[in-house]
Amino acid sequence: MLIASLHLQVQPYTSRRRGFTLAEMLVSIGVLTILIGLVMALTHLLRGGASQVRCLYNLTQIRTALVTYVQDYRIYPDPDSLKTSPTMTWEGVLANAGLIGRDPDIFRCPADNIMYPTVNSSYDWRDTGNAATTLAGHPFGDTQRENFALAYDVGIGFHAKGKVNVVKLDGSALAMDQSTYFNDMVLPVRDGAGTGGTGTTGSGTVLSGQ
Repeated sequence: MLIASLHLQVQPYTSRRRGFTLAEMLVSIGVLTILIGLVMALTHLLRGGASQVRCLYNLTQIRTALVTYVQDYRIYPDPDSLKTSPTMTWEGVLANAGLIGRDPDIFRCPADNIMYPTVNSSYDWRDTGNAATTLAGHPFGDTQRENFALAYDVGIGFHAKGKVNVVKLDGSALAMDQSTYFNDMVLPVRDGAGTGGTGTTGSGTVLSGQ
């Protein structure tokens, strides 16, 4: 009798999983969207940083080639006087002198989608066509200003708004403010009494990438 009175009715266990509510799904989608946006922004930032580093590296290599050229030949390149073909450029002069090496992208800025596809170069150097500001065809010692922009990215804003990548005579490479760059380019490197080179590719101007 006692066992019978203590009889328990055991209810079978049933598992009931509750589905996501609409609000929970919307919150999850929102969180995922934010995370994807952050990852994409970080990826873009890393790519931009790598592009900037590569561009400045290219400029330092170009500076080394120019300085080596002037040490070997006693004057800076003058494409007009050294032309072996109607299309000879300062890049070609350095390459013909064996100063570029085997890097096929040394004249290509990764952020340049304008100039390189057209003229196979993203850079220019201080071949301004002005007797007081140009280096083309002049000896290394024919300058009164100690440090100035030697070579530069032809695009303002290729890497950052209002900036242009520059390498100076001393080898320092940096992103220079647009106004500082233009001021540097118009300041004489000599008194202007001599006759400067007038290379066909060096204009002392840059394109705006913004």
